[in-house]
Amino acid sequence: MPMWALTRHDAAKAMLGDARFEMNSGSFMPPEVPEHCKPYMRTMSEREAPEHARLRGLVSPAFSARRAAGFRPRVEPLVDALLDRLPDHAENGTVDLLPHFARPLPMDVICEMVGIPEADRERWRAYGATVASGAGQGFAEAIPGIMDGARAAIAHRRADPDGGLLSTLIRVRAEDGDRLDDAELVTLVWHLVLAGQTPTNLIANAVGALLEHPAQLAALRADPGLMPRAVEELIRYCGPVLLTIPATRARTSSCAASPSRRARRSPPRSPRPTATRASSTIPNGST
Repeated sequence: MPMWALTRHDAAKAMLGDARFEMNSGSFMPPEVPEHCKPYMRTMSEREAPEHARLRGLVSPAFSARRAAGFRPRVEPLVDALLDRLPDHAENGTVDLLPHFARPLPMDVICEMVGIPEADRERWRAYGATVASGAGQGFAEAIPGIMDGARAAIAHRRADPDGGLLSTLIRVRAEDGDRLDDAELVTLVWHLVLAGQTPTNLIANAVGALLEHPAQLAALRADPGLMPRAVEELIRYCGPVLLTIPATRARTSSCAASPSRRARRSPPRSPRPTATRASSTIPNGST
C-alpha cells in the first residue's frame, strides 16, 4: 500500500483533522499472542467511530481533569521514592535517568491506578520496559501476564470496590444502562499499559532539552509556576511520538502519517506543504 508522510505543520494538521482519513484495524500490526488474549487486543484507538464514541463516553468521566488532580497525592510518593533511590545507582557521580527513573515511573503509576498488588509490581515494571521497546518476541510474551493481572485486578475490585480507577469504571453506567463488560475493562488496562509508556521517552527527551538550554532550565527553576506551560512546550518540542498512527483515506488504498515531532517543530505557517511518498512495501506503522 502506498504511504505518504506529511512533514510540514499545516499539511500534517490538515490531514489529522480531515474526517476523510480514519484509523482502522489496518493501521495497526498486532503481535502474535495466545488465543485467549486476542479478545483484549483491539483497543479504543482501533475502533470505528460509533463504537469508539460509545467507549469514550463511558470512560471519559474516569479520566476527567478533576479526577487526575485528585490522583496527584498517590503519584507524588512514587516519584519521590524513585528520586530518593537515584543516589544508590550513581557511578562516579552520575546516574542513568532512563532505567532508574523514566522507565519505571509510568508503570508504577499505572499499577497504582489499576490496583496491581505491591508484590507484583516489579514484574509489571519488566512488562513496561518490554512494551516500551515496541516489538520483538518479548513484547508478545509480556501480553499474557498483563491480561492475567488485569483480570485479577478487576475481579478483586468487583469484590472489594474502592475509589480508584477500576472501581469507577466498573460502576459507570450510561443513561441507557450501557456499561463496560469485563473484556472491555481488560482491554482498557492493556491500552493504559500500551499508551502509558510514552512518558518514559518524554522525561528523557525533556531533561536532555533543558540541559541543552540552560537559560530555560534556570527560568523553570526560578519559577515552578511555569511548569504546566513548560510541559506542554516540551511535548511539542521533543515529544516521544515520532510518527502518528497511519490513517487511511476512506474508499482509497493509500494512507498517510505525520512524523509528529518534526511537524511540531516546523514554523506554525509553512510556505508550502510537503508530502513525501514512502515505499509501498513499508509495513503498517513503520517509520
